[in-house]
Amino acid sequence: MSTAADAVSAHLAARRADLEELVRELVGINSQIPPHGDEREIVRFLRATAARCGLPAGAVVTRHPDRPNLVIRVPGTGEGPTLVLNGHVDTKPVGDAAALWRTEPLVATRIGENVYGLGISDMKAAVAAMLFALAAIRSCGVDLRGGVILALVADEEAGAAYGARHLAPLLAGEADACLIGEPSGWEHDWQGIHVVSRGICCFQVRVRGTQMHSSLSDRMPSVNANLEMARLMLRMRDDLDLRPLPHPLGAVTPTVNVAVTTQGGVFYGVVPGEATFGCDLRTVPGMAEADVRSLLDGWARAASAKIVF
Repeated sequence: MSTAADAVSAHLAARRADLEELVRELVGINSQIPPHGDEREIVRFLRATAARCGLPAGAVVTRHPDRPNLVIRVPGTGEGPTLVLNGHVDTKPVGDAAALWRTEPLVATRIGENVYGLGISDMKAAVAAMLFALAAIRSCGVDLRGGVILALVADEEAGAAYGARHLAPLLAGEADACLIGEPSGWEHDWQGIHVVSRGICCFQVRVRGTQMHSSLSDRMPSVNANLEMARLMLRMRDDLDLRPLPHPLGAVTPTVNVAVTTQGGVFYGVVPGEATFGCDLRTVPGMAEADVRSLLDGWARAASAKIVF
């Protein structure tokens, strides 16, 4: 095994420049979640790249043709377990932060020892590394006891309905373990090996007020939905505490991120009659949907009881 590992490591070291070039090419493909980008082009590119690297033909698996997933199977002898190497090909949108970038987001740019570009760490560099690792194993003629499945998925950044949630049940009968190439450090590289991953529950809170002409707000009773929304957002931040619920495998607790989106108001001259704020609750394994609904409904009832107009 050590001889095989040494051969693969030497092969990868010799092709480091090619790996970095692949990362640059991946960053240059706009795979921001729709409607900001499109995952189809990057899947076509990766499928062609895998073939050039000598890997078996990849299969495109879709729930919707515009949201493709790429699955490449490298068989082993059948004597060992099958490992899934998983990465996602989509990225968060650049959004309002575009002006804050020091570099062009879709151009991989080296500054000192670091390379900057949209999705490099989350997670196009890992996708490239996993593909190259499999190619190196094949090139070095290493016989694997167990198989490897490279599963490159769409829609990770927007809920995974077209990606992992669709693909995982299809691979469940083949796989014994899964390694996800997300970064494992938030302060420094290789800070930890994460065995627990948070999920996500997205929800909205709608606040209703009194839509009316603002010139009459001192003469007629009115409720400004935006102001009441602001009070509720702060109340949720202070009251909805999930820290007493750690997960036993990693001491990971749920998090509540209040007001990741807000919407309210018509225009100047109009008291807002409706406002909405969106939140995401990052769940840990074992939290059932019914429990989350009960928690949120209980908070909503308690918050409503405290509102006095």
